[in-house]
Amino acid sequence: MMDISVSYLSVFLALFSIVCYLVRTKSSSKSLVADCLAPSTPRSVADCLPPSTPRLVAATAPRARQLGSARIAPEFRVSVNPFTPTGIAILKNRKKRGPGSNDDGTACPENRDHCSVQCTPPDHKSPVAVHPSVVRRLVDIGEVTNVSIRELQTSRFNEEFRVDEFIATGSFGVIYKCTNLFDGIPYAIKKIKQTMYKSPEYMVRKEVYANSAFGRHPNLVSYFTAWYERGHIYIQTEFCHGGTLERMIHESDHVFCDGALRRLLWHVCNGLAHIHSKRLAHLDIKAANILICKTDGSVVFANDLDDEEDIVDKHIVYKIGDFGHTICVEDVRNIEDGDSRYLPKELLRDDYSQLQKVDVFSTALTVYEAATRKPLPKNGPEWHRLRNGEFSLPQTPFLSTSLEKLLKKMVDLDPTNRPSASKVVNLLLDRGMAAIKEDQDEIEALKLSAQFLSPWLNDLDPSRTAPPGRLY
Repeated sequence: MMDISVSYLSVFLALFSIVCYLVRTKSSSKSLVADCLAPSTPRSVADCLPPSTPRLVAATAPRARQLGSARIAPEFRVSVNPFTPTGIAILKNRKKRGPGSNDDGTACPENRDHCSVQCTPPDHKSPVAVHPSVVRRLVDIGEVTNVSIRELQTSRFNEEFRVDEFIATGSFGVIYKCTNLFDGIPYAIKKIKQTMYKSPEYMVRKEVYANSAFGRHPNLVSYFTAWYERGHIYIQTEFCHGGTLERMIHESDHVFCDGALRRLLWHVCNGLAHIHSKRLAHLDIKAANILICKTDGSVVFANDLDDEEDIVDKHIVYKIGDFGHTICVEDVRNIEDGDSRYLPKELLRDDYSQLQKVDVFSTALTVYEAATRKPLPKNGPEWHRLRNGEFSLPQTPFLSTSLEKLLKKMVDLDPTNRPSASKVVNLLLDRGMAAIKEDQDEIEALKLSAQFLSPWLNDLDPSRTAPPGRLY
C-alpha cells in the first residue's frame, strides 16, 4: 500500500508541475502579445526585432543569440555619434519630444537603414554589430544610452607603443610621440588626466566624435582610435613632425611673405570648409592648434595657389587639430568658448547664430599673428581695435594690401558680412589665377614692346641685330 501511495503522489506532483508550466507559458505569451499590441510602451529589447523575426529572446538571457543578421541581448546600450548626419537628426528629433521624455530617446532619421552603431551587452564584453532595423526600433522606443568609456577598458599603451619623446602638456593631460611596435610608424598619443574639470568623459567624447565624423582630409590632423586604460583615456592621432604654427611664428626665423601667408590662410580655410560642410564648428582655431607636416615638396594640391614651380613653402602642409571645442551648429546647449585672444565680440553677447563665422574670424587673427609676429592680447584697447578692424599689416614690399583687405573682411563686426571658409578659398584661388594672368599679360606686353623697339634700335646701331621678340 505504501508503494501505491508513493506512486499516486509522484503522478500528482508531475501533473501539478505540468499545469504550472502551462500557466507560466500562457501568461508569458499574453505579456508578449501585449507588448506587440502596445509598441509605444515596450518593456524589452525583443520589441525592437523586425515583425518577421521570431520573438525568442528571454528577458533574462545571459548571452547574446544569433537571430538572422542581428545579434540581440537584453538591455543593449547604443552609442550614437551626435556629429554625424544620423546623430544630428536624432538631436533635432529629441527636441521635438519635449520635456519629460527619455533623455536619449528620439525618432530615427529618414535614412534610418544606414544607422551605424555598436552595442555592448550587459556583461560588458566586446561590442557587437546590430542590424539597422533593430537600431531603428531601439531609437524609436528611447532605449539609447551611451556605452561608458570605462566599460571598454583595454591594455594597449605599454604593450603596443614605445614612447619616443614628450611633446606638450596642458590642463587636459600630456601628448607623447610614440612608435607603434607593429607597423613602426610614429603617432601622437594624447593621455587624458584622471581628474578634469566638468565631465571628462563628455569632453573626450566630443573630440573623438568630431574626429571620427570628419574622416580623412589633407588639412585636418588624422584620427585613428581611442581607448580607456588604467584610469586614463588615450587618443591616437597623426604625428605632425613640424610642430605647431605657434612655435613657427614665435620661435623660428621662418619668413612669412605674402605667398606664405596666403598658403597658410588657404590651408586652414580649406580644412574649415570641410568641417563646416558637416554642420559643425571648431571654435578653437588658433596658432597652437594648427600643426605642420613637412614634405619633400612632392605633395602639391590639385588647386594650389600658384604654378608648381612658384609655390611658396610647398614643403609645408598646415593641419587643424584639437577638436575638443567642436560643436554642432544645430545644438548649442553645451557650447564652450575657446581662447579669448582669437574670439569675436558676438560670443560675449551669447550670440551663437553664426558659429562657423567665429572660425573665420579666428583664422584671420591667426594669419595676422603670423604676419606681425606679435602675441595677440587677451584684453584691453588693442583687443578691441583688432575686433573693430583697426589694424594693418607691416608695411613691407613682401605683403600686399589685398591680403590685408581680405583679413579685415574676415573680422567684420557683423558676422553675416564675413565670408565663409569656402568663399575665402575661392577668393584666394581666383586671386592666384588673376596673378598668373597678370604675369602673362606683362610678358606679352614686353614682347610687343620689344618687337616695336627692335627696328628703332637697329637704326641707331646698324651693326647690332636683335632677334625679333627680344629686348636688350
